[in-house]
Amino acid sequence: MPSRAENFFIKDGYVPNPSARTLDIESSDRYWTDERIEYSARYQHHVYVLAAGIAARNQYQVGLDLGCGTGTKAARILGKVLPEMNLVDQPTSEELARRALPGARFVSADLETCEFELDTQLDLIVCADVVEHLVDPLPCLRFVRDHLKATGTAIFSTPERDILRGPDCMTSPHEAHVREWNAAEFRALLEHAGFRIREQLTLPMERLPLLEEVARRSLHRILGLRRWHSSQVAVCVRHSRLQ
Repeated sequence: MPSRAENFFIKDGYVPNPSARTLDIESSDRYWTDERIEYSARYQHHVYVLAAGIAARNQYQVGLDLGCGTGTKAARILGKVLPEMNLVDQPTSEELARRALPGARFVSADLETCEFELDTQLDLIVCADVVEHLVDPLPCLRFVRDHLKATGTAIFSTPERDILRGPDCMTSPHEAHVREWNAAEFRALLEHAGFRIREQLTLPMERLPLLEEVARRSLHRILGLRRWHSSQVAVCVRHSRLQ
C-alpha cells in the first residue's frame, strides 16, 4: 500500500487524474480574450488581497507570483505594495504578463519540474491555485521553500475538497485538476515540504459583482453555505528541510 507521502497525504482510495488539461497551451492569443482575462481576475482575488496586506504590514520589497497566468492580479494588487516583482509561468503567459506588469521580471518555466533558479531570495511568494494542476507538487513546493527568505512568507491556495465536493469525493471532476486536498491533507503536505503554517483559512473562490457579493455574504452568514468559501489558504514560513 502506498505511504501517505506517496499519495501526497490524500486519503486512501482517492484517484488522481493522470494529467491536467491546460486550455491555453497552444493558442494563448486566441484563448485569452479581454473578457476572459477580466473574468479570470475574479478568481483568487481574495488570496492576492490577503498577500498584499501581509506584504504591506511587513514592508516587504521583493515578491514572486508563481503561476501568475496573465499577471493581472499581480499587477493590480501585489504590484501596488511590492517594489520588485517576479512572475513565473508557462511560455504562453509571457506576452500577457509582461504587458500587465511591464516592470516585473518574467521567467518562463515548467511548474511541474521548477528546474530553474532565481538569483534572489524573496520576501513574499504567492502560489495561488497551482498545486492542484501538478502531477507531482513537490518540486514546486521545494522551489518555494528554497527561494523564500527566513523572514519571508509563502502563501498557497487550492480548493478545499470536502467543502467544494463533499467528504465522499474520490476524484476531481475538474479536467484541469490532477487532485484536490482537504484542509488536514493540505496541511500535512506543506509540513512535509518544509513549511510551518502560521494560519490556515478559507476564503471565497472569486470576487463577485457588488450586489452579488452583498447577497453572498448575507446568505453565507445566515445559512452557513460553506461552499462559497471553498478556497483554502495556507500562510507559511520556512521550517525544516524537505523530508
